[in-house]
Amino acid sequence: MITLAALAVPMIGVAVLVARSGWSTADARVDAWQIEGPACGPGSSPVVGDPRRPARSFELQGVRFTRLNGNVSCVSLPVGGRFSKATELVCQFSSPGMLEVSKDGARQAYAPGWGRPATIRVRDGEPSCVVAGWFR
Repeated sequence: MITLAALAVPMIGVAVLVARSGWSTADARVDAWQIEGPACGPGSSPVVGDPRRPARSFELQGVRFTRLNGNVSCVSLPVGGRFSKATELVCQFSSPGMLEVSKDGARQAYAPGWGRPATIRVRDGEPSCVVAGWFR
């Protein structure tokens, strides 16, 4: 009986350390994706390219993103504390020119400008855009 208790205490300690390590990693990721900057200017919808360089679109978690140029990196981040299942979608664009976000038929277009990074955050189905980001 004592040996089981002696084994249980270190195992619980290891589980706590693993959980803390996971929380620290998640917290660091959330912090890295908290991108602030000036709001993107309004754009025109729909975003269309030209025949030589058509607009590029992709869909993620029911949200459609369209851009004219550049690369993109997205992440789904937890919101509302460690035990919440709520998330927000954050996408960084390296140099999109123009952006459009569509969800459930609603569209929002942004014009961050050519050669400038932009970050779109979708929380509770509402997009927001800032002219900033570290992704290239």
